[in-house]
Amino acid sequence: MKTIFEMTGHSDLRNYLELCNKFRPLDIEKVFNLTLQSIKYYRGDKSVRAFMHVNQEMEKKWYDSLEKGEPLYSIYDDDYYVGDIWACWIVYSRGYLKLINKYKQIFGNPESILDLGCGQGFTTAALKEIFPNSDVFGCNIEETVQFKVAEEIGIQRNFKVIGPNMVHARKFDMIFASEFFEHVEKPIDLLVKLINSASPKILVLANSFSSRSVGHFPVYKVGNKLVENTKIAHEFNNTLRNQGYRRAEVKFWNNRPAIWLKNK
Repeated sequence: MKTIFEMTGHSDLRNYLELCNKFRPLDIEKVFNLTLQSIKYYRGDKSVRAFMHVNQEMEKKWYDSLEKGEPLYSIYDDDYYVGDIWACWIVYSRGYLKLINKYKQIFGNPESILDLGCGQGFTTAALKEIFPNSDVFGCNIEETVQFKVAEEIGIQRNFKVIGPNMVHARKFDMIFASEFFEHVEKPIDLLVKLINSASPKILVLANSFSSRSVGHFPVYKVGNKLVENTKIAHEFNNTLRNQGYRRAEVKFWNNRPAIWLKNK
């Protein structure tokens, strides 16, 4: 069996889409072609018009729903998002996991690891490969295609998938969250709740609060106040410091992912 890092080819994408199709009907050829375009787009090719059109259409649906005060969370189960998850794995989170593997001595030997917002489970599988002796869990919303696909991959790759309520029921030495907190309307409230319940020694975070994207919020809620997306990262990082964490000195481009260590 290939390592999860080796699963980057067209046949791997097709296998992934076939697995998704097992749980809900997909126009596999349409999603396949759109996913290839999204990968090109995220790598800097702005000539992929079909993807740009669909991407803009999805963003409009999302931000229109926010203006109505009714966030369209069902958008995460759209055909577009099924492919976008793969593209983000290939272009972004796969690279983050390679950096974690390169600097794994920083992390020691965590007994338990949580992958927040684990998508289809590829990042969770990668964490299990990097830390084979750790108990690794992926978290996603139950009853979604993503959750069911991650469960299948978890059986193959020896990790477990849990729902949001189970996250606060146990401790985790390490929490990994790539492009997760931007999708939460109250990210700092959730961060503090996680720290209090899970007591992580290590937090590995890749946030992009200020970018416009499907699922992101232009304004976030922090307690009883509203904070613009361009300012929330500052408050988020200050909260981590106030909760007793320090950022590890690693020279990652654009500080992504940021590695936060619990002060001793």
